Amino acid sequence: MFCLVEVFGDERMQVWDLVAPLAAELRLQEPRLYMAESGAPVDSSAPATLLDGEPLLLQEGQLPWDTRSGTDVRLRIVEELLSSEKDYCHTLKTVADLYEKPLRKLLSMEKEDYKSLFDWVEPICSLSKMVIIK
Repeated sequence: MFCLVEVFGDERMQVWDLVAPLAAELRLQEPRLYMAESGAPVDSSAPATLLDGEPLLLQEGQLPWDTRSGTDVRLRIVEELLSSEKDYCHTLKTVADLYEKPLRKLLSMEKEDYKSLFDWVEPICSLSKMVIIK
């Protein structure tokens, strides 16, 4: 279950203040927020004004467990590790996507500085994908 929302708030409000009623209405157990366009995770405690008018994706953080995992705790742990690994790789890519171009433009970064900041993302994500596949 997911829902696309736009937030508009004042400086006293956090993003969560604006989406909490909708999360309750949708009966989300572990709601998570993401930027709709990039898929970047959103800190729900961030000031609402930082995201004024931005489309956000509100969805359940954890998918319901497979009925098999209810009886085997080890399988449930492996599923959680797999889910965390997927989230980790996605977050790394998001960091690079959200910050690399603006930093390059704003700071007129040299190519070597840029590489030292962002060149490590792809090898780590490749390794992460290998772990996920196996």
